[in-house]
Amino acid sequence: MPIGTNPVSSSSILSNVLKVEKVLTNAQILTLDTVDIDLISLPAGNIILCPLFALFTANTVVAYTNLDAAATIQIEWSGITYRAMTVIDNAVATSIATLLAAGTSRFLQLIPSAGTATNFGNLTTLRSTTDSKIVLSMTNAAAGNLTGGNAANVLAVQLFYLTIPLII
Repeated sequence: MPIGTNPVSSSSILSNVLKVEKVLTNAQILTLDTVDIDLISLPAGNIILCPLFALFTANTVVAYTNLDAAATIQIEWSGITYRAMTVIDNAVATSIATLLAAGTSRFLQLIPSAGTATNFGNLTTLRSTTDSKIVLSMTNAAAGNLTGGNAANVLAVQLFYLTIPLII
């Protein structure tokens, strides 16, 4: 169904929620600090992508090394300094180290956050996100790319979102 054709009185708002799934290979995880992963492609004109919820699931055979204590993994609008979701912050309970540790599957979830850690979203932020794709990125501070890992390691990302057409 094309965007904008669902009636407001739809029986369920969940019928408008979309989902994208990406499974990152070990090679993609190792270079996540330098190579962003596209999650949602560039939308058609005058569309805002509105992330609602993200779920990360990791299955790692061998843990990653060279992980900076201040590393972060985030979902953000490409080319804009505003994050679309809260951040997985290694400085808080070593959450990245825990997510990417060796062992059985584990998961983390993220919720929306339009802004940076110090500059939350405003009207300018909202307008600047129009026609911007959504990417998964990592900052590993001075440490650079991760090392270690194993060819069997995977990190799955499920992102639930809405597409919102601007009416003016």
